[in-house]
Amino acid sequence: PAPVPASISRRQCAKAMWSRDLISANEAKAMTRAGTPPAMVQAMIDALPTQVERDAAEIDFAADTYLRSNPLLVALMTATGASSGDIDDFFREAAAL
Repeated sequence: PAPVPASISRRQCAKAMWSRDLISANEAKAMTRAGTPPAMVQAMIDALPTQVERDAAEIDFAADTYLRSNPLLVALMTATGASSGDIDDFFREAAAL
């Protein structure tokens, strides 16, 4: 397989999530425009145990670039049932968009 990109843009992530039917087109647009977490992501953020963790997660989600090495991103994706290989594939797919 192709190398795993170290990062993807928020737009690439939104398009990849939308193309996989994980989020709606409107959620993808809001995510791209303003870093607004889609409902499924917001629910995961809201479930974090402390306000500090929730605030940090929202700040990380609003970033322009998502790092493959970001522990929060990995934890959120793992919580959806994604394996490390699945996350790598998602980054490869998103990088091509």
